[in-house]
Amino acid sequence: MERIVGVSRLVPTGAWTTYADVGEIVYGHRRGGQSVGNAMRAEGHADSAHRILQAGGKVSPHWRGAGGGPEECRRLLRNEGAWDERRDQARAERFVDADELRRLGA
Repeated sequence: MERIVGVSRLVPTGAWTTYADVGEIVYGHRRGGQSVGNAMRAEGHADSAHRILQAGGKVSPHWRGAGGGPEECRRLLRNEGAWDERRDQARAERFVDADELRRLGA
């Protein structure tokens, strides 16, 4: 779990990535997305949890953080300028993929 949280903290403020991209870094394949989500939900208080989303920039209905559920995730992303209200998803131009995570130190 520490590795997952560590990778999530590499995502810059105002950016986002997917569970699958973090899974690629941590497990070596993209099929670990559910495990990433479960670990982040169990951690609960990770300050960067809101920056890991479903494919396409959607917030998981199961998202849980220190401040609440999915709406809290949207609020945090909104505050960072990463949320597109009109499309109800994270801004595509703010997406950070696994290759960029590696360049950031993952």
